[in-house]
Amino acid sequence: MIAKIIAFAPERSLALAKLERALNELELKIEGGTTNRAFLKALLNSPEIRQGGVHTRFVEELLEEKRGIIEKKHWNIALM
Repeated sequence: MIAKIIAFAPERSLALAKLERALNELELKIEGGTTNRAFLKALLNSPEIRQGGVHTRFVEELLEEKRGIIEKKHWNIALM
């Protein structure tokens, strides 16, 4: 992990907006590497995350069952 972004706000929607803004404005260059920014932005827009109440295996289950958040051929890059 290179960085962690944490947002706080009185309402969930405001905290999510802060996270989305931080991801949009983040300037990071990893020589010879990549980030999971696109995955995180897609995750922030999922209905389950927007509503709240997800569990610790949510992302794993999402990737098993779903739905084009990230194509399987790119999983190894996203996990790096």
